[in-house]
Amino acid sequence: MSASPLHLHVEGDQMLVAREAPTHRVVEVVITAPEHAQQTRQRIPLNLALVLDRSGSMSGDKLHYVKQAALYLVETLEEADQLAFVVYDDQVDVLSPGLPLTPAHRQHLAHAIRQVESRGYTNLSGGWLAGCELAAKAATTAHLNRVLLLTDGLANVGIRDPEELAHHARELARRGISTSTFGVGLDFNEHLLERMATEGDGNFHFIEAPQDIPNIFAREFKELITITAREVELTVDLPKGVTVNVCGGWRYTLEDGRLRLAVGALAAKRAQELYLEVTTPPDAEAKDLTLTFLVRARDETNGVLEARAERTFTYASQDEVAAEAVNQDLLARFAKVALADASLEALRLEREGRRHEARSSILSRFSQVRPAMDAQTRTEYEQFVQRIEEGLAEDERKRLSQQRHVERRRREVGSPEPGKTSSAR
Repeated sequence: MSASPLHLHVEGDQMLVAREAPTHRVVEVVITAPEHAQQTRQRIPLNLALVLDRSGSMSGDKLHYVKQAALYLVETLEEADQLAFVVYDDQVDVLSPGLPLTPAHRQHLAHAIRQVESRGYTNLSGGWLAGCELAAKAATTAHLNRVLLLTDGLANVGIRDPEELAHHARELARRGISTSTFGVGLDFNEHLLERMATEGDGNFHFIEAPQDIPNIFAREFKELITITAREVELTVDLPKGVTVNVCGGWRYTLEDGRLRLAVGALAAKRAQELYLEVTTPPDAEAKDLTLTFLVRARDETNGVLEARAERTFTYASQDEVAAEAVNQDLLARFAKVALADASLEALRLEREGRRHEARSSILSRFSQVRPAMDAQTRTEYEQFVQRIEEGLAEDERKRLSQQRHVERRRREVGSPEPGKTSSAR
């Protein structure tokens, strides 16, 4: 058992919906992971596949610091953890399958890492898929499975289409193999790596300077070893006639009035915010309408965590709905996620030289959520629209892509307010 429960809190921007016409509501769902189980101090064992780009452009400082980061993993992982190692240029070489970190395996990995040299082109898909295959072969129900992909260049051999690679990342995540991506320098495709990380239930990192590589690898690792809830899934039962739009780029299915949304893994006490745009149907007879929420996850010892909540909307006249107080703080939080979503699409279009479409894309969402935005966010996005029109430099586009990736997946530290939570059962 975990030392503290999984928490689920659900809130809407308003409580009333109209009898006479469809009503749009924003629903905020906050899932907070448990603390570590203090009595056992046991963490989830890791099953990692490290996939490193060794193409010619990685020569010099990049490869030097990548090796440092890889050696950090080898030295820091525990014996119960597993690590596979793949390097690629236009050829893919498996230097080690996923094996426990015994002294002999550590020594083998350290030697293999030190021998890596740069050469060739960039078969990103081949290297990554080889790492995914190794992670899948070594996976158990007890492990957290993740592939760590680092590259500094464009995929120019193998699969190069971002949509196809994102599809593979999504399917692998469904099988329990997540992906975090690390883009080094200014020559990689930030849209591709961000999509792979988002669809793959992982993190996207932009590494501007080679000397930052070890620290950013360490940051990813420190998050992994503090995870207390994995395979987190939110289920929402929607009454007949209710439609929903999921913000944040989350992987989900919607069938027969049931929404299933995959959240991935959460570190201890981390609160994951999710935003649903819900449209309720008009109904002259009904008194209210209830959405039912269930979140399930697995803890450090592979036990099941579960929490439930409901959100009931009351039917009223359009005049009463218009007069009801609005939760402006909730709408301000939602606005940032909605705009981050739209920004990533605008950045993709701008990267392709389609600036007019990029501007129209972001302005459409901006106009919808503008009333809920605080002054600072409004100014920031007004400047963003201007920069989209002018065209972005590579470093600016990549920094913005990482920033928006983080903003669309809002995660805060802390627990929901007392009295507003539903605990694990």
